[in-house]
Amino acid sequence: MTVMQLRSFLRLLAERHFVGYSVIFADEKRTKPKAPFLKLRLGDVSMSTHPIIQWRDGVVVKTHPSSVMLEANLFSPGVPVKTASGVVPYQNSACDELVGFCHYLEYPATEDALYNADVSILLEGRVRDITAILDEVAPEFRAMAEFAVDFTQTVSDPNVDNGDGNLDATGYFISVEIENETEDSQWQTTLTTS
Repeated sequence: MTVMQLRSFLRLLAERHFVGYSVIFADEKRTKPKAPFLKLRLGDVSMSTHPIIQWRDGVVVKTHPSSVMLEANLFSPGVPVKTASGVVPYQNSACDELVGFCHYLEYPATEDALYNADVSILLEGRVRDITAILDEVAPEFRAMAEFAVDFTQTVSDPNVDNGDGNLDATGYFISVEIENETEDSQWQTTLTTS
């Protein structure tokens, strides 16, 4: 899965839960939609330096365990609540809605989708209420949470090699012996290939 594929997967996952909401990424060029909407932001991607290499159906497949932080900002219109006097004020429901998304990630069908995509999403810290008063008049009901997203970047190409352009000539490693010469601190490596 590439980072772009991960973005599409996360958007689809959110849209399936937040039906009727706009789901956008913070770096998309567009005007701010009206509430309700969910704004997602991906942080820097970290990945393993050395991939896991496997042979699958005669093709070299390299997989890099990777992770990225996902920030989710939920903008809610709130929910109407009737009072004894008949007035219907709107109350903040943003935190409840975002907590509901956290529960949605634990549904069996969602867990199956995550498993099949080789993705893990875990809440980091808390769901925070960051409601603000706009123009000193109207409240903007908003909640924010951060998630740790683990995924696997995969490269499969029959031409992928160890750098010399000829995979078949090198084979694979059977054993590696490493010796340390203490006098000049030089390392000697002996590789045995098939």
